[in-house]
Amino acid sequence: MTQKQLGYDPSNLTLVLSKGADFVHTIALEPGSVFPDGTQVRIEVLNAADAVLDTWPAVIDGQDAVFTVQSERADAIPTGAKYRLYVSYPTTPTTDYLWFFGAIRRKQ
Repeated sequence: MTQKQLGYDPSNLTLVLSKGADFVHTIALEPGSVFPDGTQVRIEVLNAADAVLDTWPAVIDGQDAVFTVQSERADAIPTGAKYRLYVSYPTTPTTDYLWFFGAIRRKQ
């Protein structure tokens, strides 16, 4: 067996924000799977220097993590910002996984 890497490899995806529009997105697990009670999912929005500008928590509902960010809040994110989406499982200690990361693209 040849191993090519250790650790989880998160997905690099672009997050699109449109001027004047709410950011609404659902991450759904495979049918039959659910997030364990106490799981938290969040998007951290970062500037070019990796400082956190804002944190957007999801509402967990069974197999869905639902993000709803009002346009006023989303519109405050500057061009060139980045994001990281973390899933935090309620273990002791809490286990954080980076599932997605990437650039934020603005649609004006």
